[in-house]
Amino acid sequence: MARIFKLMAYSKATDKLLSEYRLDKITQVSGIGFKQKVTVQETDTVDYVVKQVMEKKLIKLQVHFIEPESYAQAESFQTWLGTYVNLSKFKLTLQYTNGLHDRLVDIYVNDYELISLEAGVTSVQLSIKPLTPNYLKNRKIVTISNSESNKKYPYKYPYKYGGGSFSDNVIRNDFIASIPLSVIFRGKIVNPEMSLTDADGNIYATIKFSGITLQAGQKLVVDGINQRITLYDSEDAVTGVDYFNEINKTTDTFLMALPGSSSIIANLDETEPTNPSVEVSYVQYVI
Repeated sequence: MARIFKLMAYSKATDKLLSEYRLDKITQVSGIGFKQKVTVQETDTVDYVVKQVMEKKLIKLQVHFIEPESYAQAESFQTWLGTYVNLSKFKLTLQYTNGLHDRLVDIYVNDYELISLEAGVTSVQLSIKPLTPNYLKNRKIVTISNSESNKKYPYKYPYKYGGGSFSDNVIRNDFIASIPLSVIFRGKIVNPEMSLTDADGNIYATIKFSGITLQAGQKLVVDGINQRITLYDSEDAVTGVDYFNEINKTTDTFLMALPGSSSIIANLDETEPTNPSVEVSYVQYVI
C-alpha cells in the first residue's frame, strides 16, 4: 500500500483541528525512522551504557503537484503553510500512514523550496523539524472517580482514593523516556491534587492546588502535552481562565510518566455526592 502523508493544523489554544492538507504525490522521503544517541563507558572487558536518548531526525519530502495548474497548486500549498506558520498560535502535525496504522509527529517547516517546474509538474522540497517523537493517533485515557466500585488506595491521612474505567488506575508508558500527561479534574474537589507512583508504590510526581475548591460542573485542565493550565466553568465551555499561577509551585507544574507502569492517586472525597473524577490522557510515543 502506498504511503500517505498529511499535514494538519491545530489551534494552540484549544487543540482543535482547523485544517488539513493531504500530500498526494511524495518522493525522496528521508528521516522517517529513528536515531538514538548512546553514551558508553568503555572498559577492557565490558562496555557500560551511561545514557541513552532518542534523537529527532530531520524529515525531508519532495511534494509534487501535477497539471492542470500545477504551479497554482504549489502556490496554494505555500499559502496554506503561511496561514499556520505562527507557532505561538498554531500547532502543525505530520501524519504518516503505511496501511497498518497512523503515526504522527508535531513539527514545524524548516525550509520550503520550489525546486522544479517542468513537464506539467511543479515540485517543492520540504525540510521538516520534529518537535516530538512519533506517536500513535488515538490518545489513551484513564479515569478514576469516587464511585463505590472503584478501588481504594491507602496513602497518608487523609486517604487518597483511586480506581478506573480503563485498566484500573494504571498508566503504561512503553516509550524509552518520560511522557507528558494531560489531567482533567472534575468537581467537586477541595484542593485538587494528583500523584503518580512507581511499581513499588513510591510517589515520584505530584500536582496540587492549595486553597481552592473546584465546584461541581467545573473542570480544571492541567495539560502537560501543550503546557497550559485552564479552569472552565462548565464541561462544554470553549474558553476558560488561565490558572497557571494557581498551581502549587512547591511540587510539579505538569506531570511526566516514567517508562513502565505508573499508578494514579487523587484526593477524591468518597462522601461527595457529585462523583468527582480525574481523567488522565496521553499519547503513546513510539520509535
